[in-house]
Amino acid sequence: MMRLFLHALDFLPINRPVSIVRASVLLVAAGLALGILSGCKMNPADMYQKGYDKRLTEKTWAARQPDEAVVIIGGFPSVWQKMGEQGYQFETRPRFTVGWTVGYDVALIKAGTYQLVTIVGSGGTFADFGGFSGLGAVSDKVIGSFTVGPGQVVYLGNLKVQIEEDVPGQCWADLKVQDGEAQILPSFAKQFPYIKEVPKSALMTINQSFIRFPCGRDA
Repeated sequence: MMRLFLHALDFLPINRPVSIVRASVLLVAAGLALGILSGCKMNPADMYQKGYDKRLTEKTWAARQPDEAVVIIGGFPSVWQKMGEQGYQFETRPRFTVGWTVGYDVALIKAGTYQLVTIVGSGGTFADFGGFSGLGAVSDKVIGSFTVGPGQVVYLGNLKVQIEEDVPGQCWADLKVQDGEAQILPSFAKQFPYIKEVPKSALMTINQSFIRFPCGRDA
């Protein structure tokens, strides 16, 4: 993975915890500004790294396979890997927003169990969660996970991330899951009226809540 720090947070004071609410406001505001400048006709495909775009659209929904499912994930942008199928992964970005602070994404993916790989900066760079030995290293330990069955429509919660610099070039990410069903599901129903099934809620599991990783412009 690229050893670059999350650009959305580069200009924030990094010698103290960075509130995910503040970061979310900045991400959403930036997205809205870009939308206004472009006449609100942004290309969502440009938000994702190649091979990580599994976003749900009316077209992909019409062409869905029996073994696919819909997942709704809010909060901080993240990357998920299908366990047992190397090379199948997807990325979440705040494609849709509720108010000024809550963003979420909706993906159409193969049914199965997925593990959290890393988080994503506003510039699209992936944090290097495997950059140090020990906690957060590339190993058999699962940072976070969820399971979804064929044909299901599931809300997995909001991934909340707070980042703090330990020493120069080394950061900690504090990961939590928050239930934002009351805010996100009404928005989902408006954005995807062609999905008649009411989403069920099954929050993702966070197994490692503190991850150490390289950070900073020179990381």
